[in-house]
Amino acid sequence: MRPLLNILLAVCAAQVISGTPAKLVLLRVDQSANAWSDNRLCERLQTALTRDANWRIEPLATQEAQPGGSMCRPNTDSLISLGQELGGHYLILVRVSDQRLERRKSFHVPLVFHKWETVGVVKGEFRIIDLIRGKQVKAESFDEELRGPRVFQATMDDTKFDPDITMTAGEKAQLFENIEDQIVTKLVPKIKPVIAKGEREQLARQDIRKRP
Repeated sequence: MRPLLNILLAVCAAQVISGTPAKLVLLRVDQSANAWSDNRLCERLQTALTRDANWRIEPLATQEAQPGGSMCRPNTDSLISLGQELGGHYLILVRVSDQRLERRKSFHVPLVFHKWETVGVVKGEFRIIDLIRGKQVKAESFDEELRGPRVFQATMDDTKFDPDITMTAGEKAQLFENIEDQIVTKLVPKIKPVIAKGEREQLARQDIRKRP
């Protein structure tokens, strides 16, 4: 209950300071386990979305699957009810279902050479729910990749265990941090217009109700 109380207090404080009702946007990010880097996508998204002065972004408790374990899909109806109880305007749900590091043979010329490379892969989906109407207004999947080191090999040396594409622990962590930044860069321009459109439609509905 304490996290919920903190959110309510933060919203009230924002209203008192600004003198206008805060547009509360709730954010929940569930991520599969990552053996190479700390999951910080929620924090990065919150930072990016908070740059809009008209919104107050508050994260909800998240779920992270343990290595080798599965991640349950959250109950959307329960999250909508919670968001409405908190006085939220919108709920953003992000689910990262797959994070992995691959070694791929990305190019080859028969009998001449091959190219092997290390690639970081992150897959998932995001949804936006209008809490005022209790309606999902956008849903889309994402599949982001980022290439690491690569090496060209002669045909007789064809192996994915080449030391030239082996990454250190620090390099792996940095690769996935960069992928998270890449995801944020692509998601934020998709999220903001949806919420802005919803705000315009809400103002239009309020204006219609005020007419005699």
